[in-house]
Amino acid sequence: MGGRVMREGSLTSTASFALLIILLLQETVTSESDIKRSAGVYFEVVGKSTEAAAARRHALKKKLSVPVVRRRHMGCIAQPHVCATHKHEKCCRGRCRNVHNDAMNCGACGRFCPQGYVCCAGSCVDLSRDHANCGKCGNVCPSGLCCQRGLCGYDE
Repeated sequence: MGGRVMREGSLTSTASFALLIILLLQETVTSESDIKRSAGVYFEVVGKSTEAAAARRHALKKKLSVPVVRRRHMGCIAQPHVCATHKHEKCCRGRCRNVHNDAMNCGACGRFCPQGYVCCAGSCVDLSRDHANCGKCGNVCPSGLCCQRGLCGYDE
């Protein structure tokens, strides 16, 4: 048959694989009552551990229900000196802000830079046209060259 000689007692790889699957399925199939019984035990164990965990959480929550001062909301209002430890920082609306480069607090608390401007050294500047801050803060154009489109000496 097609050049293949099958010896008695030998199985093809496909037949061997099929036999293996059948044997595995026989081992894993159990009765419906066994499944329900094991599921009941599982849920009972999980339920008890969940209830115990909930009781522990409740006890801990009750223990921690003492009034706590929320420092997050107070920020630097109660202690404005904490901002002074960092260069160029001031206490603005309860938070330490760097007034040297913050566009929402440029040079002083609450001083906003207009759209298209950035805060460089506490001043609102247009990086596309500022001779002392051309393209980025602190980039000074050489004398004789003007700043256009953020580039020194750009000619159209």
